Amino acid sequence: MKPETIKDNWLLEVGVLGVDKTRLWMKKTGRTLLELEHILRRLGVDTIKYGEKQNLPYRNIPPSPLGISGGHDEYMDMRLALEDDEDKKKDKGKKDGKARASLSRWLMDAKTLNIILNGSTDSDDKKRISKIKAASQILGDALCIINKQIKRIPPRYPKSIEKYLDKNARSKIMLILKLDKETHMRRSARYKHHQEVYEKQLEDIQKQMETLNFKRLNTISRLNQYKAVRKKWGE
Repeated sequence: MKPETIKDNWLLEVGVLGVDKTRLWMKKTGRTLLELEHILRRLGVDTIKYGEKQNLPYRNIPPSPLGISGGHDEYMDMRLALEDDEDKKKDKGKKDGKARASLSRWLMDAKTLNIILNGSTDSDDKKRISKIKAASQILGDALCIINKQIKRIPPRYPKSIEKYLDKNARSKIMLILKLDKETHMRRSARYKHHQEVYEKQLEDIQKQMETLNFKRLNTISRLNQYKAVRKKWGE
């Protein structure tokens, strides 16, 4: 089997998660689809170093919306969220005799990275890469809808993609698009509230400064009066 690189860059980190787990990650972290993809490209489990991801065939996506920090603060927040999730799962104990799976379970690991870069002759590995390609395709198209590049998910994909899509993948993508929009709306409302709070604080401060400036000018005037009196009497 040839390495899983194709002419066009195709890989999304959310494609490694899959459609279902991508929606779960978005709900748990409060991130939009684009933000999550950018953060995950910086994020790695303990078996992967950040630099090892540089040769992966990442699909081109819009620039990071995470501000001048380049997503560093958000990346650290995500690491803390993963650690917190793992601690909570441990506290809950086992389910049906098995340890509860943490969010980090579905991240790209060293094995998946190696298969994408170098290929594999194992049938299960081939199937996994095909599922990642299919998920990357439909989630990438969801990003294009969000970015207003296309209007809807194609009704059919080539067989190599369609065969490996999750069951009801298109309806699940609609839920992701809805969640992405709701995340933007909640954040916009929160930012509006914070803006209004700071505008009110600034208005109060400016009024205080005006009052203080009036008192300052009045004090200077009184001081000059007493200086003039003392000078008049030769003191």
